[in-house]
Amino acid sequence: MWTKADVINFALRKAGISSSMTLTSASPDMYVDALSDYEALVDELATTINIRPYKTFPADIGDFTGLSDVAAQAVGYQLALRICPDYLIEPTPRLESSAMQTLESLRVSMLEVPELERRNDMPIGQGWKFDYRDTFYRQSNVVAGSQIVAVGAVGTYTVNLDQGQLLNGETISAVQSSISNFGEIEAVSNTDYVITYRVKFNEPGAGHVKFVIAGTVSTVFVQVVDFDVREA
Repeated sequence: MWTKADVINFALRKAGISSSMTLTSASPDMYVDALSDYEALVDELATTINIRPYKTFPADIGDFTGLSDVAAQAVGYQLALRICPDYLIEPTPRLESSAMQTLESLRVSMLEVPELERRNDMPIGQGWKFDYRDTFYRQSNVVAGSQIVAVGAVGTYTVNLDQGQLLNGETISAVQSSISNFGEIEAVSNTDYVITYRVKFNEPGAGHVKFVIAGTVSTVFVQVVDFDVREA
């Protein structure tokens, strides 16, 4: 992990202010100014990008940044741009390009892509393939075949696997369960062929309970049960 001194030295080098190659070194006052610029810069970036730098009071140049290598490098390039005017230096096109590219790489690395909601048009090409829900798109409203329940309800349900999912003579050996977004699974148990589970529905919305099931021989498959939770 980079220290704040590492980031500042990186910025001073990229800006052409001090480096071992040019046999120039930064003065203590230069480090003080650069540290102040660094603290202001990470505070600004934290409001636009989901970075979480370490904050200490008072700030010390030897402190760790708390940033990943990708984030520390991006901050270093941005800091180089910020300190150039203090030394009457015009940033080079190469420095500006590197600063832009590393910042964009940081944004992409921290991007969380939301699931596609249902659209009004019909899919084309590969879109004609159904997903495991027998629908073209994930959707926030009712999924065909889902069970409708009320917010606050607690229900006990079963999944019967004695319908061809298991090999002849095979039984359930292990079950892993998860729930999407509307409640919590309070209990799960199983016999040789049947899974019994209890769900508490806490908030409205469409979602599912998913089971990853392993058989005693070789079968492993996923079973999904859809629910549409509505206000009572």
